[in-house]
Amino acid sequence: MNRNLTDSLFESVIVCDEYTWIDGQTYFDSELLTHTLTNSNGCDSVIILDLSVSYSSTVSDTATACWSYNWNENIYTTSGIYTYETMNDAGCSETNVLNLTINDTLIFETSAFVCGPFEWNGVTYFESGLYSFQTVDSNNCVNVEYLNFNL
Repeated sequence: MNRNLTDSLFESVIVCDEYTWIDGQTYFDSELLTHTLTNSNGCDSVIILDLSVSYSSTVSDTATACWSYNWNENIYTTSGIYTYETMNDAGCSETNVLNLTINDTLIFETSAFVCGPFEWNGVTYFESGLYSFQTVDSNNCVNVEYLNFNL
């Protein structure tokens, strides 16, 4: 009497995003798969795959700062879109995207040459000198005005 014996092999695979198996198919989701092969003696071998698929991710953030912004141990001084690659909790790639707006400080200079007291930003000055006045704009950035006053 001739019998065909069946062997089985179990494997467990953890991957990111996709997996192409021996059956030529690409799988994108976690699932339990089986595939049967027949060897040269006519015996079947069953392969069982416990496939666990995790996914890559993208995290987006928007920030506004004055002068500079510290993100992922880098200091940025110009507006732009910046990316940083790392691993997510599933062990797959994670792309962090930062949409950054940098609002620079504005500096205004005024010179005044007069023969007597001079009023500037609500203050009357009686002596020559370099004076400054600071304001905070709608972006919460400090703007500095300088007065070079000469009697």
